[in-house]
Amino acid sequence: MKAWLARRILRRGNIRQIHIVGCSRSGTTMLHVAMSAFRGVELWPEESSATTPTLSERRDIAARFRKRNAASDAQNHLITKRNFGWFHRTETDEMIAKVRQEDMGLILMIRDPRDVMLSRHSASDSDDAYVDPEHWVRSIRAGEHLAAHLADEPRFLTVNYEELVQSPGKIETQLGECFGLSLRDGSPGLGAVKANFDASKGDFEPYIIQALHGVRDMSPASVGKWQHEKADPAAILRKHADAGPVFLRFCSQYGYPYEVALPDAAS
Repeated sequence: MKAWLARRILRRGNIRQIHIVGCSRSGTTMLHVAMSAFRGVELWPEESSATTPTLSERRDIAARFRKRNAASDAQNHLITKRNFGWFHRTETDEMIAKVRQEDMGLILMIRDPRDVMLSRHSASDSDDAYVDPEHWVRSIRAGEHLAAHLADEPRFLTVNYEELVQSPGKIETQLGECFGLSLRDGSPGLGAVKANFDASKGDFEPYIIQALHGVRDMSPASVGKWQHEKADPAAILRKHADAGPVFLRFCSQYGYPYEVALPDAAS
């Protein structure tokens, strides 16, 4: 009954949910904030599962959209972003069901694993990587599971981080075609993250902004930083029993170049 009510509240408010998933440091938070560029969107201010928000929160969201669009029947969108444990099978199967049965949109972010492994905690003095091999493997396998089951779904979209920051206009067009989104009046475009965020008066939880190292515009300079390192950041993936084969498969599938062969399991 609660699930039915939750669906009904959004449908009656002409609200569709778009959920963003992907490995940590792959651009999920940046895209989430950047989507304030679009008309008729509300950004959920914290990490969440695909079943977020609660019934009472949905009623509040629907009321806010009605207040904004009192004289319009325009399509509205609620943008949510994955939580840390999004890759569990129960979570991904819930996403698949929501895409197929409730018309939820789903965006899978991908990024060169070497730049992912290079990322460090912004609020820590340690040199520990933000993402460990196990977390990366579980995230990639979860993405593969989603892609395998939703390949025929028009509201499932894979977004390449490198394309997003280098050609935001191209991704802006893809999001528009896939989800029916259009830029709000006065928006300078998807890539102008800070200007769009400021104009939206977004009220994100502090840890969300901290994860971005502060709200700032997309930068092509964030692509390929690993090439300037003395040691290959993906070496830890290649040597990991589970991550090595997944790394090669992922790079091959999405066109990320790799030059080092997988070492012998015994080495």
